Amino acid sequence: MYYIPDGKGGGILFDAGYAMPRSFNDFMAGFRLLAARLKQSGQIPADAPFTGLITTIIISHEHHDHASGVPRLRQYFPRARVLASRATAALLGSKRIARANPGDLLERLLMRLFMYLVRAQQSIHVDQLVGDGDVLACGSREFVVVLAPGHSPGQLLLHEPATGIMLASDLILRDGSTWLGPPHSDYVAYQESMNQIARMGVSLLLPAHGGSIRAPRERVLELLSFRKLREEQIIRTCAESPKTAGDIAWRIYSERGIGTYIIAKSMVELVLGHLVNNGQLKRVRKRGRNVFIAA
Repeated sequence: MYYIPDGKGGGILFDAGYAMPRSFNDFMAGFRLLAARLKQSGQIPADAPFTGLITTIIISHEHHDHASGVPRLRQYFPRARVLASRATAALLGSKRIARANPGDLLERLLMRLFMYLVRAQQSIHVDQLVGDGDVLACGSREFVVVLAPGHSPGQLLLHEPATGIMLASDLILRDGSTWLGPPHSDYVAYQESMNQIARMGVSLLLPAHGGSIRAPRERVLELLSFRKLREEQIIRTCAESPKTAGDIAWRIYSERGIGTYIIAKSMVELVLGHLVNNGQLKRVRKRGRNVFIAA
């Protein structure tokens, strides 16, 4: 979550965070402290009412950790308007926010528990749609909306051309690679979005998770190379003998624990679909299960 003050007592909040009481309360405590420091430094008027400090909430995409906090934020900042891309708005209004692939019984039970814990059951109304290339003013600063699908269908980033800063949401992380998986991720769109960022000449990336990235192009190329190596690893594994998505995920990620395995399985499923579409693997039915073999 990033806050951009407009210097007049309002400002933009990029992403809304979790609705879970502990997470939301931590945010509010931190935001009150930030507001006090901004007033002391003169970046916002000393008499600006707290309830008006957030006038715009931009939702980068529909996932729980970016969107589920909107209803609670509206209670504290009633003037705030919620902006999102068309695809994100449709998902936020469907009461099916980023629901994972059905999977097996354990995966379904864990997902239901997770959705309950993050308070992600209610739909969220978006006040204004924004699209690629739209310019959003915040005081004297201007930010350009960059549509970057892949991780999610309508993920958007904010780019400030004057400074080269980009709020990168979940597209690019400094530590590790972003999650990609069914039902809403698009592997090809992700690669296209990454290449787009590499061409833009961005000087500083501020991801939603982890630290800043001061060499954006190099990091993009590193992540794309990692994805390619993972594809090759999956192809080699399927060449040994027919494998299910679960077999492959267990082979690669089992040492990291059951939680990582469950998350990784959906990522493997997405890559397998891509490799089948490219003719690099074949999907066949064996004993009632989808298995993958070398093409």
